[in-house]
Amino acid sequence: DWSRVTAFALAAVRERELRFGAEQLLVGGYAMARRLSRLGTVELVAQRIVDQVARLVNAERVALAIHRPADDYLTIAATHGYPMSSVEQARIQPGSWAIGHVYSSGRPLLVRDVRRIHGMAQERRGYRTFSFAAVPLFAGSTTVGVLTATDKRDGSPFNRQDLLMLRTVSVMSGMALVAARSQTEAGRL
Repeated sequence: DWSRVTAFALAAVRERELRFGAEQLLVGGYAMARRLSRLGTVELVAQRIVDQVARLVNAERVALAIHRPADDYLTIAATHGYPMSSVEQARIQPGSWAIGHVYSSGRPLLVRDVRRIHGMAQERRGYRTFSFAAVPLFAGSTTVGVLTATDKRDGSPFNRQDLLMLRTVSVMSGMALVAARSQTEAGRL
């Protein structure tokens, strides 16, 4: 029967595409981990992370916020796609806004369209699209920051595969940031 053969062929193509996507995710993650391990300062590591994430998820704008335990707030450590000067004074309290919520909950956030969320501001100054994704950065069981991405280059909303990529990168990123912070503190001593 022709319809069964066609359905089988389409399923095989779909499975091959998913397998290829998973392979790309692993290869990209491994390559990023190797590059991050060679960097020294928190600033360099954070900038490399946002630049790599922008490429991996095809996002125009990416930001990385780091928790400052002594002050109990998050600050933006690196940006891609917009000037750091526009956010360097920002102090984000845990639990506030999307970044603070992701930090406090320890759970990723994928928003396909902010216009469909009751209570979210309809005005998205400076953003081209209405979709964004944010994931917590962990080092062991401690949340150390949040990674956010918005404005996909093709205008499409972020999807589960993008969120999976962000979550994969976040594991390596959290550990790399803690290692860089430790190296910096050891250098000061």
